[in-house]
Amino acid sequence: MTTSLAGIAERLTSSALLVACVGAVVLLPLMLIPGYFSSDEYQWAAFARPLAGAPATIDWADFKVFQYRPLTFRLWLWLSAALFDTPRLFHTVFALLGLANAMLLRLVMIRIGSTPAVAALAALLFLLHPYSVFVNGWVGTLADQLWVGMGLLIGVVLARGDHDGWRGAAVALSAMALTAVALLAKEAAVAIPAVVGLAWAFTRRRALLLAAVATAVPVAIYLALRAGVILAGPGDGHYGWSVLLPPARVLQYFSFPLAVRLPEMSTLEVTRRWALIGLLLATAAWFLAVWRTSPRLALWWLLAGVASLGPVLILSSISGQYAYGFAAISAAVWAAALARARGPARLVLIAGVAVTIAHGVAVGWHMVSYGQRAAVFSPAVAELLRTDPPRPLRLRPGEGVGPWLYLRLLHEIPHYRGVVFGDRVQLVAPDAPADYEILRDGSLRRVEGGTGGR
Repeated sequence: MTTSLAGIAERLTSSALLVACVGAVVLLPLMLIPGYFSSDEYQWAAFARPLAGAPATIDWADFKVFQYRPLTFRLWLWLSAALFDTPRLFHTVFALLGLANAMLLRLVMIRIGSTPAVAALAALLFLLHPYSVFVNGWVGTLADQLWVGMGLLIGVVLARGDHDGWRGAAVALSAMALTAVALLAKEAAVAIPAVVGLAWAFTRRRALLLAAVATAVPVAIYLALRAGVILAGPGDGHYGWSVLLPPARVLQYFSFPLAVRLPEMSTLEVTRRWALIGLLLATAAWFLAVWRTSPRLALWWLLAGVASLGPVLILSSISGQYAYGFAAISAAVWAAALARARGPARLVLIAGVAVTIAHGVAVGWHMVSYGQRAAVFSPAVAELLRTDPPRPLRLRPGEGVGPWLYLRLLHEIPHYRGVVFGDRVQLVAPDAPADYEILRDGSLRRVEGGTGGR
């Protein structure tokens, strides 16, 4: 009976269509988000559909801009122009991109010898990882989905096995071309040769060595053109960096998946020390359980994970989207380890995966909540600005309302729904004089004695 059930499970998980359908169900709440998460979405919509003048253009040859992401920005402008007024459709596009990446991970796993069940588990764990949920639920992470997608495509190409002669050269050239495309999406793609090089070190396959060299070529050209600009920063205080930060950052990125109560990585910076110590101990136990199961898998998780995070480990800021590639590596390791683990190690692995899934669900719930409030708040502000004169409209958070979401939704937005925002609206302290109060659902209530913005 057990053998029969195992056979049924194997046949079910071998179906790519079934895995994709289950993944789509997992992503459905993110597809139905009715609003937006941050100012990025509003700003790009304003660039794509200006009130006057021509839409923004993307200069593919301007290597001196800090964020040189012409592929990402071109696609983002097009998507914003077409879909901004239909948030659910916009979110569906991003969720489906996330699903496509999960299916690529499944294909990589199968091609390197994993069973269909393990490959399916890896794909679903990737979708449920808190870093992935954050990326797939925020219409502002296209760069991350694109560069990691290119990296997974490289994995699909390289997992075919060693090839000699022109076939080997074609594989290496394909990896080189995909790396170049990934660099046009986001500078984090400079991590690709390091991950491929580690794969060669673990397997000693000639094709991977050749691919590591091939993928390093566009990265070397990119850094020769761009390293000075990137290290200098944008000149506005953002993206500060230090070579002293990587040890702390590695610990933070590895431990955050177990921090169930934290919706965003930035909150780790203000978490109490005892809670951080608990997270680190739990993460260490998880790593040791993987090590007991397979030292090779544990080393791959550590080394490939750090390599995928390499470009962001020196940054003074932390954020979930930076670890999207790391989430794919982690999901693959966890699925493979769960299939092999026995005894106490298996229990620790199951507990770690269960907590991570719970965290992913919690992050998804927060993303949905953010979107619901934004869908109420932004139109309400636009309607007030449509009727009020251009003096600052003062809004204050009501009781139990955190200001952070509304700070994002008002940050440097040129216009929304045909109404100029700019500096015409201000978020003030909870105890300051205000015209309207922000309620828990994002709606606005006029303050007695306020001017109503007039």
